[in-house]
Amino acid sequence: MSRNHRQNIGIVTSEPLVAGLIYSLMIEVFNKKGIDHWHQPNVVLYSPKLLEVNLESENGILEATETIRRLGVNGVVVFPDTSGITEIPSKFFRTGVVIPNDINAITADEAISIRANFQKGEEISGDLREKLLRWAEFLYTPTLGGQRGDCKSIQRSNEPLDQDTFLRARSIKRHSSGLIACHGGMSSQAGVEFFNGLGLRSDSSIVLMSVPTTPDFVPGIIEMQDGGLENLARSLNPVRRLRDTMDKLGSLYPDVVISVCNTVHYFHDAMRDWSTPVVHLPRTGVESIPIAKDGKKTKVLLLATEASIKGKIFEKAAEAAGRDDIEWLIPTNLQSDVNRAIWENIVKGKYEKGGEILLEVVKIYNKVHGAGTFYVMAGCTEVVMGLKAVAAASRETLISNDQLIDNAEAAMTTCIAAVKKVSSVAGMPSNTVIVQGVERGSSVPSTPRVA
Repeated sequence: MSRNHRQNIGIVTSEPLVAGLIYSLMIEVFNKKGIDHWHQPNVVLYSPKLLEVNLESENGILEATETIRRLGVNGVVVFPDTSGITEIPSKFFRTGVVIPNDINAITADEAISIRANFQKGEEISGDLREKLLRWAEFLYTPTLGGQRGDCKSIQRSNEPLDQDTFLRARSIKRHSSGLIACHGGMSSQAGVEFFNGLGLRSDSSIVLMSVPTTPDFVPGIIEMQDGGLENLARSLNPVRRLRDTMDKLGSLYPDVVISVCNTVHYFHDAMRDWSTPVVHLPRTGVESIPIAKDGKKTKVLLLATEASIKGKIFEKAAEAAGRDDIEWLIPTNLQSDVNRAIWENIVKGKYEKGGEILLEVVKIYNKVHGAGTFYVMAGCTEVVMGLKAVAAASRETLISNDQLIDNAEAAMTTCIAAVKKVSSVAGMPSNTVIVQGVERGSSVPSTPRVA
């Protein structure tokens, strides 16, 4: 695949669910075409909620395009629900933007309809779905080796801002309700599901850096834990890429950052040197496990990647949280089935099939321990997607909502709480837990603000 086909993509919308839907449709096509996760393009989703300005204003475009520039997008950038963008002077564009000539922008009424459908759990259909598909097609076509449709381009301005423009830009009141920054792409769909979940629950600005080009670190972790050194370099290789992504997100001065992948937290300590509060995804899940009232150990079946199991990511998270009351049920003899559910099915878009395999594992533990006597930890973001797909298809539901520990759901709540609390704890010592699952590092990114 050529370098041009792997250019980054930026999708900026006022309504986060518009950006999330377009990206989800892109991933759906990639899965159907057999383009595996690691060969999909890097994508940035950004939905700013700014005081005093919007995406149809000069300062709104300046803030949004500067944000996209900082995140390293070097390919196509679109504003699918913003009209009148061509009327804004070019000096406000800090990155290039493309506008399809034959696709209309998503209207305000259509955005409201999309949100209503999400809230009801209903699929988008009809003309609106077709319109979203056309936006997705416009973005994914080059990855499939085709030519992008007819469009006009607004080139990035290298013109220094004059004093008046600069002062007006500096006067922008940034994010009206804070900024949540998400690092995803270690499963593209899991990242966008998290972005959409935040979009439904929070009125904060949200940004997602989906980076499928992050090197596959899972084999290296397994090799190291098995005592081998053959994949040592491979397992350490992601750290530089992971830190680069986190540093880019840090340059935006978000209120909180989260990596939407449990296994990547194996490298958490290597990325702690940071001032922005970071939500620790496995720890939020651990902290949400109920404490047994009778003082006995709480049994938890851990469904996670083999790397998470062998790296003892959840045991370490429990230790850090002071939860020595948890008895982990590790499906060692069935881990190959869990692996098959995650890697051969859910990551490839076969959600129901993956969920069915996971339910078979739960059935076996029900026979041994008794149904309802243990919790099920969704220790991989794909696990929840598979289980929910089976439930949505009206098939067996062996796991009640009370029994399932959904890390991602817990982390969304934590992110929203952190945005509200973090400003009141500025100046706390490094590595201090400020809300459940949130930690502070020690150094502040040096890149200055634009506004």
